[in-house]
Amino acid sequence: AAVIQRYRWRPAEELYDVVADPFQLKNLAGEPGTQGVLKEMREKVRKWRLQQGEDLNKVLMPEDGRIGPLKYAG
Repeated sequence: AAVIQRYRWRPAEELYDVVADPFQLKNLAGEPGTQGVLKEMREKVRKWRLQQGEDLNKVLMPEDGRIGPLKYAG
């Protein structure tokens, strides 16, 4: 039950030390001292989203994934 719960519930942010924790069991996102890394990663994701042409002011909806030549859902 614990394994299923771990996959069903995901926190808003996850940060792992994949060298020390290759199975990603300890989420470091809430640990003291990781705020700088989280801030850097958030900025990288923001820049990537802009590079992909995403409107960051728009709340994404499921139907947004159905626009374009390669519709992932019918």
